[in-house]
Amino acid sequence: MTELLSLTKPESIVWGVPDGVSMLAMRGWLADGRRLVYVARDDARMMGMRDAVARLNPSVPVHVFPAWDCLPYDRLSPQNALVGQRVETLAHLAEGADTGEAGALLVTTVNALLQRVPAPGYFADRSLTLQPGDATGPARLTEFLSGQGYLRTDTVRETGEFALRGGILDIFPPGQQDPVRLDFFGDDLESLRSFDAATQRGGEKMERLVLRPVAEFQLDEAAIERFRTGYRAAFGALASRDALYESVSAGRMHPGAEHWLPLFHESLARLTDYCPHWQLVLDHEADAAIAARLTQIGDFFAARRDSADEDGSMAYRPLPEDRLYLDAGELDGVLASAARLMPYAAPPESTGNDANANDAGGRAGIVLTTSQTSQSVMTEIAGIIAEEREGQGRTIVIAGAGD
Repeated sequence: MTELLSLTKPESIVWGVPDGVSMLAMRGWLADGRRLVYVARDDARMMGMRDAVARLNPSVPVHVFPAWDCLPYDRLSPQNALVGQRVETLAHLAEGADTGEAGALLVTTVNALLQRVPAPGYFADRSLTLQPGDATGPARLTEFLSGQGYLRTDTVRETGEFALRGGILDIFPPGQQDPVRLDFFGDDLESLRSFDAATQRGGEKMERLVLRPVAEFQLDEAAIERFRTGYRAAFGALASRDALYESVSAGRMHPGAEHWLPLFHESLARLTDYCPHWQLVLDHEADAAIAARLTQIGDFFAARRDSADEDGSMAYRPLPEDRLYLDAGELDGVLASAARLMPYAAPPESTGNDANANDAGGRAGIVLTTSQTSQSVMTEIAGIIAEEREGQGRTIVIAGAGD
């Protein structure tokens, strides 16, 4: 590969970055101490980049911020484990743990980037650190968990659940692979130990546990009153008869309430507000994915807005698109300095004195199938190897897939 680009240039385009080279490029930039936000066009590519960087740069912290796994303006809520991952990542970024000289990577998707999130200060007073010797007490801890959106159950199996049995408190916090068992003697915390959710058997001891909220909003008195006021202001006094309004007013979670997230907060932020000086790197075809997502958001909003019961009342009262998602102007500002990865060789007009065009030197490999040629594949491979050796003297790598 040639010397790679300076990612600080606005609207830089990096040519010659097919999939494998994109991961090597990320490795090189992170090794230089850069802090990057990789915006993938879908979940599969996001996780692929996460796994690759974890192997190539095992010392670099990698944070994952997925999008909700539901459609815009849906009647369903996103899964607890997914929301827990989002909260854990936002809380970590808000604490500024990755502001040193070492590199760091945040992998996310187009859908996640487009959606507004709670402001960074939201997590400041909603996290609790526990360690053996603390005198928190199970009763006070139970009250804290209920206030942060945890669900009390008989047996803990999923993220966001807790169970209290005498002096033992089981919790499944966001950001943990397994639930955690807290053993109290009176109000004193004696030990923390992970355990298997399926077998309920204890595992390794822990010296520290950080508890985060399990939702991106809370049903405390201030948030409920804020929601009630905002809902009536947006949809009129008759909207107070809606099931959503009644559930929230009673302090109960309602399916799909997340889609009214702005009403629970004084203001929302953008994902990039959590990492303002990090460099955005857009996956190939991310711009097309952004355009498709914005169209989908608009279509779902229009469908919800135009739906009505026979008596004329709204079956679903959607908030305007720009309250929950970034608008086009805002998005242009966010992406103004993003670097875009292209798998192709740079076209002639992008070379020379064009400071915003950079060629990483990667090229897609030659793919051969038996249907492409009348001669055998092995004969063609031999010819290609001979040609490459004579012309460039480069190392040849052959990859094949068997049935």
